[in-house]
Amino acid sequence: MLRVSNSLRVDGVVPVCRQALVPLVLAALAVPLLQPVFLGFLHHPMDAWSEGFAQVLMRAGIFVIGWVALDLYSAIIRGEERAVLAQWPVDPARVVSFVTLQVAVRSWWLVPATGIVLSPVALSGESTRWGLGVFVLIGAWLMSLSCGAAVLLGAIAAAESEKTAPLLDLLRGNNPRAQAAFLYAPGLVLGLAGAVVVQASFGVDGALRGDLVAAATVVLPLPLALVGWALVPGLARSCWFDGTAVLAEIDARYASLESAEEALRVYLDGLVRFLPSRIGLYALKDLRHGWRSRRTLIVGAWILGMVGLAASWTAAAEGPVRALLVVVTSVLLVASVGAAMESDEPEFLRQVMPRETLTRGLARGVVTLAWVQPCVWPAVAGVGVRRGGTEAAWVLAMGLTATVLGAVLAAGCRSAQRRALAVYAPAATLGGAALAAWISGGLA
Repeated sequence: MLRVSNSLRVDGVVPVCRQALVPLVLAALAVPLLQPVFLGFLHHPMDAWSEGFAQVLMRAGIFVIGWVALDLYSAIIRGEERAVLAQWPVDPARVVSFVTLQVAVRSWWLVPATGIVLSPVALSGESTRWGLGVFVLIGAWLMSLSCGAAVLLGAIAAAESEKTAPLLDLLRGNNPRAQAAFLYAPGLVLGLAGAVVVQASFGVDGALRGDLVAAATVVLPLPLALVGWALVPGLARSCWFDGTAVLAEIDARYASLESAEEALRVYLDGLVRFLPSRIGLYALKDLRHGWRSRRTLIVGAWILGMVGLAASWTAAAEGPVRALLVVVTSVLLVASVGAAMESDEPEFLRQVMPRETLTRGLARGVVTLAWVQPCVWPAVAGVGVRRGGTEAAWVLAMGLTATVLGAVLAAGCRSAQRRALAVYAPAATLGGAALAAWISGGLA
């Protein structure tokens, strides 16, 4: 609350509100793009609506849970607060509550934005079905926050427990045993909470018919969220401080095996060796800054890639088009990192690094192009298996066109600096709409 009040005092009400409304406006603009992909059942007879709505609600809930689980992992396990507060006799329950609230503030838009995407259901006369769907999404969001915090704290205890050692040894691969507990914790959150959301999604239709058991599955995420939150204080007080020692052990293990330079390595920084030296310098800066400030969305590219794979996994003739629309939306969403990171780039880097506008722009474009690749290739593979090589090649060509569009827009918006994302959002929406219309044959 103090941070929000300071923002209001420094920036004023209008900029803060405008920033808060950007995700909702983008969701509204994306409805025409996403409706043919996820809400095609609206054009079918009414008896097909229950299955279609349950399927899309299930995927939306899993998306919300996955996003929050990854963000919570960064906040609770490796958050900045740990490095500072773990040295003092603080109440870890309050620390975990604070960082969880931070994640809630950062992710508040997930439910209303998803509700906007699903709003054609309400506009088609099924407002009660839509309302129950939003209720399920609220439960999924709350459950992912509370149960996610409990599972991640439990992962700290599991990392040191001899009882879980055999299981972690089975899963860890080349990672230290303790690291395996942390690596698989977000997946466990997704699996447990996702199973509840699947049941709730398919219970919506039964709840509309008055089935009490189905109605109970719709409501189930809320009591589970309360149970998870009740477990957090005790787990935090018994495990949170231990997490610092576990992380130190993991980092020391890696440090003994790797050079000092390896400690600075980030996702995809190996591509720098293939770039000209000047472009590589700025590309390495962008890779490191983007990974440390926008890691959730960069990792989320793989989740979106799996969504594209699910959309492509059909023998229906419209499968490739459906998959491509998912790819275009995913690519432009992940490419927004290239614009968003401009708003919080350290000012000293702007001053001390040479002001080579073209070189910086090329580096930003290359980095963005690399980040969005996971959004494309799973859909290409799915279409290749289900529909054949010719249509897979078409999906690949159009998908790569979308990646180039996203990279060019992200690099081109750099000149707006702090307002780069505000420039990127409408430009990407218009560009994505034009590309989607071309894919769907709307420009023929």
